[in-house]
Amino acid sequence: MFDFSKTAINRAFSFPATLLMLFLCLGIFSSSMPKAVASPRYMPSASYVNIVVPLRSREYWKDFGNVIPLFEFLKEEKLPTTVLIQYSNLRDPQVRDYLKSLPENFELGLFLEVDQVLADDSFASYYFGMDDRSHANQIFLSGYKVSERKRMIDSVFNRFREVFGYFPGSAGAWYVDALSQNYLKDKYGVSALLDVADQFRTDTYGLWGKPWGTPFFPSKINPLVPSAGKSDNSQIVKIQWAARDPVRGYGLNVFDSTYSVQANDYIKGHRLDTGYFTHLAAAYLFSKNYVNQLTLGLEAGQEGASFLDEFRLQIEAIRQLNSVNRITFVTMKEFAGIFRRAYSVPKWSWAVESSDYFNRQTKAYWINFPSYRVLILFENNGLILKDLRVYDNARFWADFFDSDRNRDLKRILPACIDSLNMHNEMLLAAGVDSPELVRIDNSNTFYIQFSTDKKSGPEKLVFSKDGIFSGNENIFDSGRLLVSDNFLTEFFMDLMHVYQLKKNRFYGKNIRLSKINGNFYFGLEISPGKLLALTSSYPFGGIYDFPFQILSKFHRLNIIDNLQPYFQSFINPPVNCKIKL
Repeated sequence: MFDFSKTAINRAFSFPATLLMLFLCLGIFSSSMPKAVASPRYMPSASYVNIVVPLRSREYWKDFGNVIPLFEFLKEEKLPTTVLIQYSNLRDPQVRDYLKSLPENFELGLFLEVDQVLADDSFASYYFGMDDRSHANQIFLSGYKVSERKRMIDSVFNRFREVFGYFPGSAGAWYVDALSQNYLKDKYGVSALLDVADQFRTDTYGLWGKPWGTPFFPSKINPLVPSAGKSDNSQIVKIQWAARDPVRGYGLNVFDSTYSVQANDYIKGHRLDTGYFTHLAAAYLFSKNYVNQLTLGLEAGQEGASFLDEFRLQIEAIRQLNSVNRITFVTMKEFAGIFRRAYSVPKWSWAVESSDYFNRQTKAYWINFPSYRVLILFENNGLILKDLRVYDNARFWADFFDSDRNRDLKRILPACIDSLNMHNEMLLAAGVDSPELVRIDNSNTFYIQFSTDKKSGPEKLVFSKDGIFSGNENIFDSGRLLVSDNFLTEFFMDLMHVYQLKKNRFYGKNIRLSKINGNFYFGLEISPGKLLALTSSYPFGGIYDFPFQILSKFHRLNIIDNLQPYFQSFINPPVNCKIKL
């Protein structure tokens, strides 16, 4: 335990001298920017599979023998694989040596979960003992101040380069906030980013409302929202872990989110087998898109040890599907290049359609655009609008301004139609027979064609970037709803973005205040663990040494930072939905 009664004083000063030094120690730092990594090669194909293996630190798997079998299988099968490495593994000689021995078709990237080792090495305040280490405010970068996030990213990328000689092009975590996402791209040239697919509440992480299970270009303001154009384009390609069942994965509980392509989810949660996986994989790989994609993988040493046999069967199932349509295994960085060549930001659209595994008469149609996503469910001979979310890029999360110290992650995009929470689903057509999803050639427009018992000819529900149409009737108009189209709003977004990313990333000279053993300390944190302070007892001033993690818990006085959390409520607009039926 640290004895505060014996706080070290490097040098005592008179009261006026201490005041003078407090003012003289304020400063501004700048940083240099390395060049971005080269773009990946292009591999022409219709459908792609990314194998991603998150490798957490040794505390999760203890014996490296639990990790090796998964990698040896992937090596034997010569499967391109992306390994995302947590920071602590870069300090582990056994892990480092093994990773260096992997063949060239393995891509090495970074898994950006935070632990105390990374926080200590980066001078980031880690709340050890206060919350479970897996809680969102501990494990995600969003739980830390913006300057701390940048220092942790710098630490992990610089350590990676020390070990492997280059900066990686891919990274991931179950959630990466917008500012960290943009810093990864702007400073280190990261081109591909992994996060977790929609889940309303799983492992205390709630991310809900993103494009359903698809790759997309995330906005530089809101990482859950696709970019609407050049002004908000992060220039990163995002792929999603644990793609959900298009029918049964739409739900509010863990029971629902474990209907996914992950072996541990569908086996432990529902006692299903590879036949179920094949059904989901076909839905994602054979939908009507210019490029289809699916992420597979296991967490090395964790699920990777227990579910390796099922993972082998998954790979075999993909190879059998390859006889239906060409499927290519690629790394994350390679897929980012492929996706960029297939889509430009304004023209991106993506659809996923699937029947229910247990009742083939029920079908889900997920259709995604930069301006909105929609779920149409065909059930009991009706086409039902179940979910509709407008993607307004002006919507900020609290972590854009400051650390999010909530234990649970809650990133829920507001909805116009939400059958689960708002109970306002809408029947669009009854007496429907034989619905079919069609993409109009050389366009980003889809329609569902169907017949009804009321009309002799076929009918259509049309989905475009501008909205949803039935015949000549406009059911939903997306074009007029985006607050981010407002010039002043867009200017403010850009201003906040530049301010947050360009402000000092080095260890700041923060004003700190605390009371310890009856003695008040008020002063300037001049370096990690050092406080130039006035005190309430003799000698009333000086430079004081504290353990960094202790000093970082002193109250921090910063007017702008203290006001930033209120910006979110002030800026974010109400959802403006206009639906005509």
